Amino acid sequence: MEESILDIIQSIQELKKTVSDLKKGQSGHMIQSGFWEILDPDAMQKLSKKVRTFSDREVKKEIVFDRPFMKTPKIHCGLTHIDTDSSVNSTRVRAVAENIRKDGFTLKINTWRISRIFGFRIEWLAYTN
Repeated sequence: MEESILDIIQSIQELKKTVSDLKKGQSGHMIQSGFWEILDPDAMQKLSKKVRTFSDREVKKEIVFDRPFMKTPKIHCGLTHIDTDSSVNSTRVRAVAENIRKDGFTLKINTWRISRIFGFRIEWLAYTN
């Protein structure tokens, strides 16, 4: 059965309202999102330096929500951009949310062994249900 243009428009409007309600927390649920990126190799010295040891290297950023949640949210985060050293046969990278609280969390990216990272973008989504 084919949907008419009016049905599709109505579905889109209902979806927009649902997303708006989620952002406002009016449905009892709440959702917030954002990103952290560093694309300047000079700013990435801690993760991009050549190392002779297999040490773990990391950078962290404190994320503060626009509006605190009523309860501790769940966080999903993922790499959407990464610039690495192509001369290394493998890239080791991890992006995680730590210290999750009602008002924010800590976002961490790290690498180890001889992997080098020159830039990245991590997108995150926080929500309650």
